[in-house]
Amino acid sequence: MKFPLLLLTIIVGCTALTLRAHEAHAAYGPAVTARVILQTQTDGTGAKFHYPVDAPAEVTLLQVEIAVGQQTGWHIHPIPCFAYVIEGALTVETDTGSNRAFKAGDALAEVINVRHNGINTGTTPVRLLFFAVSTAGQPYAVSTPIPAK
Repeated sequence: MKFPLLLLTIIVGCTALTLRAHEAHAAYGPAVTARVILQTQTDGTGAKFHYPVDAPAEVTLLQVEIAVGQQTGWHIHPIPCFAYVIEGALTVETDTGSNRAFKAGDALAEVINVRHNGINTGTTPVRLLFFAVSTAGQPYAVSTPIPAK
């Protein structure tokens, strides 16, 4: 029963219809508990979000799994994306040299138009829920070359 509530909380946050925890409680019955996991107006670099408006809106939800010792490969997100780490240890490195570590229970706003790579640095698979706010037919991730060192 906790997973549907978590999923509902994250989807609501991604669609700019966020309900603060006390508002969510008021909107639902007394047996429902809601906790804001991530509420932000910026991506992982601090840049303000700009929602795409050039086509019909589309929200994509993926369950992503990264095997032990593996990585996503270098890519960019041209649109606002968010993730919630269900299990494992994930390090996100950018081509600017920054590294951020995330663990189960962490939520993150992905960087937009910044080349980055997710690496499973733990001893179990990384499982995360990934949300993309885009327009119909727009890619949420684009593969990029490995940066030169």
